[in-house]
Formats: sequence, structure tokens, C-alpha cells
Amino acid sequence: MTSRSTRRARAGPLEPSRPSAVPRLSAEVARREVERWDRMQVRYIPSREERFRVMFDLVEGEVGRAPRVLDIGCGPGSLSRRLLERFPSARSVGVDYDPVLLELGPASFPRAALARMNWVEADLRDPEWARALPPGRFDAALSTTALHWLPPRELARLYADLHRRLRPGGVLLNGDKAELGPGEPRLESAMSDAMHRRQRSNALSTGVGPDWRGWWRAISTVPSLRPALEVRRQRFETGNGHEHTVPAAGHVRALRAAGFREADVVWREFTNVVLMAVR
Repeated sequence: MTSRSTRRARAGPLEPSRPSAVPRLSAEVARREVERWDRMQVRYIPSREERFRVMFDLVEGEVGRAPRVLDIGCGPGSLSRRLLERFPSARSVGVDYDPVLLELGPASFPRAALARMNWVEADLRDPEWARALPPGRFDAALSTTALHWLPPRELARLYADLHRRLRPGGVLLNGDKAELGPGEPRLESAMSDAMHRRQRSNALSTGVGPDWRGWWRAISTVPSLRPALEVRRQRFETGNGHEHTVPAAGHVRALRAAGFREADVVWREFTNVVLMAVR
């Protein structure tokens, strides 16, 4: 990611500069590609839907059925779409910096859900990213399979930013992969091996979706996404593909240092966890 936030917030699709010869992205194409995105994610996270349900159960129990939610690293809006389906009075603000995903998301959303969803284009690595958000505090901040792209120092700063934007009693839920740490190598190896076996078994029983590289290769052939793909290439040409391993205990320490009064892992499937913090 670059070091400068775009500080743009919009309720509809984010429009890159589009040559007149390039067709607009249709809802049909967007829904098809987001469905392929979801299948790709399940390739790596077999219990992805269960993780969503766990997070929503906790949101409902702690802040009710009409929350104002901040979806961090929202991608094409998979989490927010499910949230808005489950809670008809909920509202969501999704934040991401990938222009391709931010174009696919709004174009694929049902109209009724889109009316309760705002899309914000901002670089989470920019210390001033939160200036792009609409005013007011949130009941919950949610993230899924996104924050492992942030190095530990930037993750800690993001947790502090989220603490400031949550109301007292609000909750943060981060669904991602988290290891045990260097002190338990045998346990860590056992969990990692078991997770890989679960992934292989799921692929054999349900049919495998595309892998990460395969999804991006396929999306690069969609004519209507050429402008967004070019913006993406320029934005990420220096590379942002390095994942960072932060043990669950490291997340908990960072959350408490950010000011959250309680924080811990509340659900785990091997290396797949949900961390929860209460402001």
C-alpha cells in the first residue's frame, strides 16, 4: 500500500478514470466475480461461514440487532453483505484500498443492502486513514482475513485508531489466522497440519475454488475492470504481498495497549481465530 490516504468516502461504486471504449461493470459480472472470490476464500478458510456467524452472534449479544458497524479491509463486502442480511436495521461502513474490490463490491450488492452501506477508499497503513470515515462513533468494528497484511507496529496503531472510533462498550472482532507463538512449536505444528488437512478434505468434498493467484489472473480478463486494474497496479507496484505472523497473544497485548479493557481469543479452529475486544 502507498503512504497516502485517498480520503474518499462514497455510498456507491468508486469510479476510476474510464476510457469511453471500456464498458461499465454490470451487476451480473460483479456478482459472478464476487461469488468466485467467496469460493476462493473458502479454499483457505473452510469454516468461513461459521466464523461469520460467530462474529454476528457476538455483535448481537453485545451491541444489539441495529448496530453501526465499521468493516475494516472489507474487500468486495462479503462480511457486510451477510451482516446486513442478518440484521435488517444494521448499517455498515466498509474500508479498503483495493480499487478492483471496491468496484466489484457496490456493483454486486442487492439494492436494499446498498442503501445501508457506505464504501470508503482509504489506506490503512496511513496514520490519517480514519479522516476518510464519516463522522460519529461505531458500535462495532469487524475485520475478517485482512489484518495479517499489516506489520505489528501498524497493526498496533490501527487498534488504537479503532479504539478511538468505537463508542464506550463497543466491540472489535477480528477473524483471521493467528499462531500460538514460538513457545509451543509442537502444538503450532500440529494445528497447522490439521488446518491443511481440513482444507484438503473440504476441497475434495465440495469442489475447490480458484486459488489467490488464479482469481486475480481471471479477473484481469474482465474488460470493464481494466481501469481499476491499472490503478491497482500503480498503487501496489512496490508490493504489499507480505503476510505478517502475529501470535494471538501479540494481538491481545496490542489491543490492551490500545486501551481496550478486555481482549482475548473467543473462538478458534486450529490457526483460524476470532479475537474480541471490548472498549
